[in-house]
Parts: sequence; C-alpha cells; structure tokens
Amino acid sequence: MGLENLSIAWYEQPELTRRIIGDRLRFAKALLARALKDRAVDFVQIWEDMAYKTASLVSPRLVRELMLPAYAELVAFLREHGVQFISVDCDGHVHELLPIYREAGIDGVHPCEIAADSDPNLLRRIDPRVSLMGGMDKRAIAAGRDGVEAELRRIAPVLKQGGFIPFLDHFVPPDVSYETYRYYVERRREVLGEALN
Repeated sequence: MGLENLSIAWYEQPELTRRIIGDRLRFAKALLARALKDRAVDFVQIWEDMAYKTASLVSPRLVRELMLPAYAELVAFLREHGVQFISVDCDGHVHELLPIYREAGIDGVHPCEIAADSDPNLLRRIDPRVSLMGGMDKRAIAAGRDGVEAELRRIAPVLKQGGFIPFLDHFVPPDVSYETYRYYVERRREVLGEALN
C-alpha cells in the first residue's frame, strides 16, 4: 500500500486495516508457536516503527482503537510461552505511543532516538517503570571524547534507576572516528560496570 495509502486507509477503510492487523497477528502467533514450542525464548522485539521526528505516524486514538487489542493479544500469547521481556523497536517521537505500548503489557522501547526528543530521561517521566535501550546521541559522540563524556553524564540519572541499556540510538555515523568509537565503547563499559556495583 505504501505509507500514504495506508495513512488514508486508517481513516477511510478501518475495517480493512483491522483485517490486515488481524491477519498479521494470526500469522505471527502461528509462526511463533512453532518457534516457542521446542525452545525457551526470554526476549522478543516487536519491530514497529510508528513515529517520525515530531509525532506518531498514526494518531494515538487510532493506535489504541485498532492496534492495542492485537498488541495485548500478542503479549499475552508470548507470556503464556514464557517470554519474560518484550520491547518495541520504534524510532522517532514515541511519547504518545509509550502509554499504549505499556497498557498492552509491553515492557519497553528502543532505540530512544535523541534527534526525535525521545530522551530516556523524558520517557521515564512518562512511565517510571518502562525499560529502555539506546538513548545515546550519535551526533554528540561524533564530537569526540568531550561528546562521549557529555552523553554519559546526560544518561547517568536513568542508568542509576536501572532498567536501561545505553547505546547509540542508531548506526555509528561515518563522522565518528575509530579512536572516538573505541573511547566510547571503553567508557560505556566502565560506566555500566560502575552502575552494576
């Protein structure tokens, strides 16, 4: 359908979008049932890029109305099969979506895209118990050691609360030097070690 046609369908063809969601849910459960039958799975990531830089792609009202029931059913299915942690991979500004994900029983979100203002500190104000991953600004890291240290200071409050794994919010850009990247990896390892003690 493409993004534009799907965006229109949410409003003009809600029964079609419900059917698509229902079909995908049934397919996912059938596929996952086979995978979960013979092995223990602790962690499941739902890949659901539902937001741009300033807001969600679909109104929170429609996400709640059309998608929340499927999220809740999928989460219940995964929990019945022993999955302990469920996270949504959602880029962009997830502030309005986070309460819906949490209502469905989803534990957390990532990659906490800083360019979209999805700072772990802000997301924890929305839900103090949400699990988070990512949240380190790749643009700041490109500035060198000072940028690395500034990022580590910025995430320190959330790291102290637990339930947070910091890493770059997306791929390492080419303007991050190899030396800076090595420094980032070592310093992050040190800070994580300190947080665990």
